Amino acid sequence: MIYMYDKGMFMENTSQIFVVDDDVSVGKSLSRLISSVGLEARVFTSPTEFLDNVTPETRGCLVLDIRMPQLSGYDVQKYLSDEGSQLKTIFISAHEDEEPLNGNKPEGVVAFLQKPFKDQDLFNAIALALGKENLS
Repeated sequence: MIYMYDKGMFMENTSQIFVVDDDVSVGKSLSRLISSVGLEARVFTSPTEFLDNVTPETRGCLVLDIRMPQLSGYDVQKYLSDEGSQLKTIFISAHEDEEPLNGNKPEGVVAFLQKPFKDQDLFNAIALALGKENLS
């Protein structure tokens, strides 16, 4: 399914976008890409720093790298799920063997994107996470 995005539709959304990736350049690149459609991303290079800045009531979308030092993306997502988090997760990974649970998505996970991914694929996943299923 392909969602057409409209900057105005994204701009009306008050949900937050979080990016957690230990690679600073990936975080900056994703932040610029996300801002190109009128959204603002808060970037964290440490999973623990991110977890220190959210509560179970925090709403929005989390773009989460799987392989990171300290805690893996799976660990972060499991913690959020156990705490009753409202965040919807988009897993990203540069490693082909990382697709979670052989394609079965854990609760709260809306997509798995293999790096490098197409901009439109990220926009589609964000739209799904934010509940904007028809952005045309």
